[in-house]
Amino acid sequence: MSGAAADDSTFSIMIVSPSRAALSTADTGFFLADRPTLVDLFVFEDPGGIDRAAVEQWVSERLDRSPLLTHRVVPVPGFLDHPRWVPARVDVTRHVSVEEYSGEGWAALGETLTRMTADGLRRDVPPWRLSVFTGVTGVAGLPERAVVVALQIHHCAIDGLGVGHLLRALFGTVPAPRWRLGSRVPWWIAAPARFPLLVTRLAAAAVRLGVETRRRPSAPKPASPHTRLNGRADGGRAHRFLPFTVPELKITAKALGPYTINDLWIAMVAGALRAYLLEKEELPASSLAAHVPLSLRGDGPPVGNLVANMVVDLRTDLDDPRARLAAIADTVRRERVLLGRVGRRQMAVLDAVPAPALRRLVRRADARRAAASADAPRHTNTVVSNVPRGAADLEFLGLPVRTTMSLLEVFDGRGLSHVAASIGDEMTLTVTCDTGMMPDVDHYVDLLAKEYAVLRALT
Repeated sequence: MSGAAADDSTFSIMIVSPSRAALSTADTGFFLADRPTLVDLFVFEDPGGIDRAAVEQWVSERLDRSPLLTHRVVPVPGFLDHPRWVPARVDVTRHVSVEEYSGEGWAALGETLTRMTADGLRRDVPPWRLSVFTGVTGVAGLPERAVVVALQIHHCAIDGLGVGHLLRALFGTVPAPRWRLGSRVPWWIAAPARFPLLVTRLAAAAVRLGVETRRRPSAPKPASPHTRLNGRADGGRAHRFLPFTVPELKITAKALGPYTINDLWIAMVAGALRAYLLEKEELPASSLAAHVPLSLRGDGPPVGNLVANMVVDLRTDLDDPRARLAAIADTVRRERVLLGRVGRRQMAVLDAVPAPALRRLVRRADARRAAASADAPRHTNTVVSNVPRGAADLEFLGLPVRTTMSLLEVFDGRGLSHVAASIGDEMTLTVTCDTGMMPDVDHYVDLLAKEYAVLRALT
């Protein structure tokens, strides 16, 4: 999720924000999906003696820090309106787990996280879960003995940058902003009242977007070439982690030219993908492309999905890494300008779609995906996301945070994802893959590290 982290000072101000009762159209789309969850990790040094009772008490004392922890999502009968947030009694024992870590190294930690996320989240309780793994050892870049705290939350509740606000509320040492969620107006009153408003908003937003598109037309996105990483996601899952430091990344990006850390990440992925497919003798002649989320989140409550989708040409057709970086940065700048102009209008059109129409659209899309061949053309081959978490002033049971990681799911057509998460000066790139498409993920991570070394050598 590209975008700046919230300034820490915002969390010392007590704010009462308007309530939000129903999911947006984007949120409802995630609600209808199978298992779309976000997983973020915080790492602390493990002093020993952390037990389930202590963790449950710690969580119980923080339930009032965000309404997302005390509300659940309930579908409206007949799906006549978008699902709604309603208050729920929270039984912390159903949301918290504590497990002594039995593996060693990055690979074993990834397997543990895969098991944790395999079953998704229950829908009859608030859509989150906190899993604590104690005694983590043998992981490069972490304390000799670490505790890893994983927060899993349903994607219908929040996006990547919003998770950062939730994490700061939960792990922060200062009061979190107050805001409300849900409404006392029953759905059978709210839905009929909302319907004509939605139709009016849909027409108005569509007209504004059409005018803007005609005024400044953009070329349609070409389909990306098919690779072994864009088939059916019916294999297992693997997570791998590559640690960096933010100051070093900033120095490297600045030394290479007018580039950002985000430009650098994308160029690393592009170079590694090119090298990986070259080794397999499967590099397409035309360039691959990446899906790069861009946050449109403003100052409102940290709930729901407010994200535009940049499609970035990875220029894997270029052999020169410096030229590839320059071309990628140029594409990112153009995409930012385009989405800054039309992104919110596109979202306004989407959010005005009535729930019954949305459910039909989702069902048709699912049917088309199920019927499509594994090599059906797609606009992107992978995803590269960036989720800054702000200053390293967070704690768990009195322990200061050491580093953070974030996971993205993979699915049909996109069997490889990358997300960089940072806290303070520490940043970790997480690679998630479908093992049927990429059985040698450790080698791919080595290629990412080598590509970073190549870029640093150019400074």
